[in-house]
Amino acid sequence: PTGGTPSAVVVSGSGKLGVTESFTNKEANIANFEYVGVDTSGAPSATTPSTTGTTNLTHGTSPQTLIYKYRRKNAGNVLVHHYEQGTTTSVAADESLSGTGKLGLPYTTNDQSIQHFTLVAQPANKNGTFTTGAQTVIYEYRRNDAGNVLVHHYEAGTTTQVSPDENLSGVGKSGLTYTTSPAAVANYTVVNAIPTNHSGNYPASGTTVVTYYYTRNDAGDVTVKYLEQGTGTSLHSDVVLSGAGKLGLPYTTNEENITDYELVARPANKNGTFTAGSQTVIYEYRRKPAGDVTTVYVDDGGNVISTPDVQSGVGKLGLPYTTTEKN
Repeated sequence: PTGGTPSAVVVSGSGKLGVTESFTNKEANIANFEYVGVDTSGAPSATTPSTTGTTNLTHGTSPQTLIYKYRRKNAGNVLVHHYEQGTTTSVAADESLSGTGKLGLPYTTNDQSIQHFTLVAQPANKNGTFTTGAQTVIYEYRRNDAGNVLVHHYEAGTTTQVSPDENLSGVGKSGLTYTTSPAAVANYTVVNAIPTNHSGNYPASGTTVVTYYYTRNDAGDVTVKYLEQGTGTSLHSDVVLSGAGKLGLPYTTNEENITDYELVARPANKNGTFTAGSQTVIYEYRRKPAGDVTTVYVDDGGNVISTPDVQSGVGKLGLPYTTTEKN
């Protein structure tokens, strides 16, 4: 063995012919090595060695050689992890450096070139010495940045937003997948629930744009009627405001100028919002007052011969009147 192994020892035989000496292994003096055995083939006078290599040798007329043999002890393995920063998620296969027969020897480890990742820092124990216990070396990597994904929610045929944009940040997401979904937008239905790029990989750079389109739902129609108060008689043709594609939008209605009539009151729902069901707006009118019609009965001399008849004109503007003679 090398490194700390004692040099060969020459025991002088001067004046020792016939003298017996005891020899044993030097394991205690050799760091990281253990005794294996002793070769006595070069020492004819050596006694049978004990389990620890102790043997007696008698000095003779010729030189004798004892060879003690050692091997390096086993060390603990060195396990190398490659983890995503802040986790124990492996981004490359573990490596195990066997410590068999390596106690006290140096080890070296290396970081890996991993797609989409960058090494954070070299671990302090990336290089070291095999010891009796197992050791762990951890390389940490962070995922590289990618481009962003921008999600639009537009009214069909326009660039009018019906829901706020969503920005999926690509920071630390190189090589990862994204998914998007249509928004739940009141009064609208999505047209393209699954755009071609609704899911995919974050772009290496730049921005991927995903656009969802929506159409406004249909509403019930709004029917506007113009009726005579108290009778329900229609005074003007109905006006129908179509609710097609208008759910949730406002509507407005207007009174009509109708000859001989005046509006009684504006309906509470003259203006409002298109809803899922049909709606009716009713304007009520009453006939305007007219002047009275007085019928006078006189003789040829202009003398009143009967009490005059008075026909009230209240609420009768535009209506016909009739009179009759008296006998």
